[in-house]
Amino acid sequence: MRCLRAPAVFAGFLAFYMILFGDVVWGGMSFARRDIFRFYYPLWHQGVEAMRHGRVPLWDALNGFGAPFLANVQTGVFYPLQGLLYLGDFTWCFNFFILFHLALAGFFTYLWMRDLGASGAGAVLAGAAFGTGGVMMSQLNLTISLCSGAYLPLVFVCFRRSLAASPAARWPLATGAALALQYLAGDPAVLVGTGAALFFMAAAGRLRGLWALAQGTAVFLFLTAFQWIPFVEFVLASDRAVRPEQAMQWSMPWTDLAGFAIPFFSDIGMYTVNYFQRQSWLENYYAGVIVLVLAVLGIYRGRSGRALAGLAVLGVVLAAGRHLPPVAWLFGHLPPLSFIRFPVRFVFLTGFALACLAGLGLDAAVERRPASQRGTRLAVLALAATVLLLWAYSAYLPRAADGGLYAWIDAGAWDGPRPFYFQPERLRGSVQALLLNVKRSWIFAVWAGALILAAPRLGRRATAALVILLAVADLSLANTAEPRERAENLERPSENLLSVMDWGLGRVAASPGMMQSDAVCPLDGFKNRFISNTPSQFGVHDALGYNSLFIRQTDVFRKAYLALPSIPEGRFLDWLNIEFVASPHRNLGGAFRPHHASVRDLAYVSRNRNVLPRAFLVRRAERVADPAETMRRLMRADHDPTEVLYVDQSLEAVSGVSEPGDGMVRITRYAPEEVWMEVRVEARPWLFFSDAYYPGWRLFVDNRPEKIYRANVAFRACRLSKGEHRLVWRYDPLSVKAGAAVSLLALAALGGAAGVYFCANLHVKAKML
Repeated sequence: MRCLRAPAVFAGFLAFYMILFGDVVWGGMSFARRDIFRFYYPLWHQGVEAMRHGRVPLWDALNGFGAPFLANVQTGVFYPLQGLLYLGDFTWCFNFFILFHLALAGFFTYLWMRDLGASGAGAVLAGAAFGTGGVMMSQLNLTISLCSGAYLPLVFVCFRRSLAASPAARWPLATGAALALQYLAGDPAVLVGTGAALFFMAAAGRLRGLWALAQGTAVFLFLTAFQWIPFVEFVLASDRAVRPEQAMQWSMPWTDLAGFAIPFFSDIGMYTVNYFQRQSWLENYYAGVIVLVLAVLGIYRGRSGRALAGLAVLGVVLAAGRHLPPVAWLFGHLPPLSFIRFPVRFVFLTGFALACLAGLGLDAAVERRPASQRGTRLAVLALAATVLLLWAYSAYLPRAADGGLYAWIDAGAWDGPRPFYFQPERLRGSVQALLLNVKRSWIFAVWAGALILAAPRLGRRATAALVILLAVADLSLANTAEPRERAENLERPSENLLSVMDWGLGRVAASPGMMQSDAVCPLDGFKNRFISNTPSQFGVHDALGYNSLFIRQTDVFRKAYLALPSIPEGRFLDWLNIEFVASPHRNLGGAFRPHHASVRDLAYVSRNRNVLPRAFLVRRAERVADPAETMRRLMRADHDPTEVLYVDQSLEAVSGVSEPGDGMVRITRYAPEEVWMEVRVEARPWLFFSDAYYPGWRLFVDNRPEKIYRANVAFRACRLSKGEHRLVWRYDPLSVKAGAAVSLLALAALGGAAGVYFCANLHVKAKML
């Protein structure tokens, strides 16, 4: 029966989340908010479709002007559990994939707690508190963070066993494998946070601990070389490599600590502080009042309690980011921290630690061991202080609100015009919700204290069961209000998208003004307005794209376009192959003509009659080393893209100007990793191709390799001789091949070692018989 206990616990967690989110399992609804429909859903859909057709998706040709696909670990192409996405309807499988990882988070936490010596009840409470806590539930729409975070307790289990006096050889290997799964799940920041925690665990074990960490790290690096080698290449070529100040965006302010005890406490800042100045990544921290009360007890539960308390502090310190100067310095100067945005994401360590401390605290409350009496007294005192504070808070604030707080909100507390992000009606609603949440936390705190004090009379099992039910009810009611969308809406193209789906390779874009108003759109509105990445899911080439990593040079164009007050004059959009623009205006004028309109969403699609094809001939080339100067020239209204292009490499004494003449470029095959062209050149020696320049692309002209020039800051060009030519552009990155070779060798070595170990064991057993 013992061998069935673990599968039964996992099945219980999975069933719990399937019931909790029954509408996405049986009700035809889907998670669809924030990064789900703009990033994970369309990109994972694209990757799954490619793999189903037997193609490894190395390059993403649909978003922006092209970017590496496999090299971006967030696409999860070779993450083993993405196999769940291939089992049937993609939308249903996508939602089940999310719930499956919530169950994994709870189950792995259960295993970790049992490894620490916690009871079954304490382990179940810890697993439920971690998976249903505000930090994890806020990451439903930040899906890779949820998936990677689920592996944190599994890594801890394997590494803790690696620290044993005589560890089995398999545990360092298991640690490396668990880290590999965490990384392949998609969020490198979670891996960095886990690594920081492992370092402190290893340091406590001295040389043995550091050696075990080195072994696990080596296994991880070899197993995932196929992913991290191209990923590092991508990061170094991205905007992250030159803008470390991004790491400070969305640090956790100290006032948000109250959010662990009061649901959505940080919501107030949503309507009073600018989106990029506040913390806007995590929406809710709520760990549960009952969990917090029990966590105080758990701190005094021996070395494990103190270590978990240290982990909770580590998470808060890293999450503080720019609000803590030493940490801000680390994020600005220490790779890989300097490549990571949003320090608040490290608070997942705190959420996990509090859940585990609550499990230990439950055991202390029901067992009443002498060692826990001091902790019990402190917990009761902390509970009494919490009750008094919450009572005073809930008794005073409603009167304050009625007596002038709402008037202050309506009037504003500053001179001059209100900031654009100030929304008094929503702020008033958030204050009312906050008052209700304060009273709610107060009630649950009273119940928790009553159960702790009544434990001797109720008995261990009854007390544990009631506390778990109460804690789960508290967390479920507070943290599971994730908005959902009808599942079919994710798979259905909008009317504006339908109008451009059969128009070839021309790119689409939302106008600058349209992109700035995307926050209030419904899902169909996003599609009709061409908000990135919604077009790419339906095979439409999106000029702007939406990604966590942008190639540094193409990001220059994206930011320059978004900074414009309106559609630019001249031929800036023509040579970028932007054929359709969605705008709030019926008629853009100039070369644009009305094409289609979604009046309901105020989205009017105009077609650019002067758009140039994806590849065209140019008369001459000039070398300009300064990208800023090149951008200035390209955005001039009188710039003629067919007359001159700008390259930043040596022209190798190439003649600057060709004689006028006729020519032709025809794309005969366009696939993400391979593009074929037929070209006839009479006098113009340069061909410009408005797909992104990136290492790994190769060009063959009439089966002979030719040099690719980086042209117009971010794109590709080549020099051609007079005559007819057949061009093949092929993406064949060395980083992917080298990484795959290392990983295959590592798998072969581990397989051989496992085989030798198995045969040796069989030989020993045979001798004993």
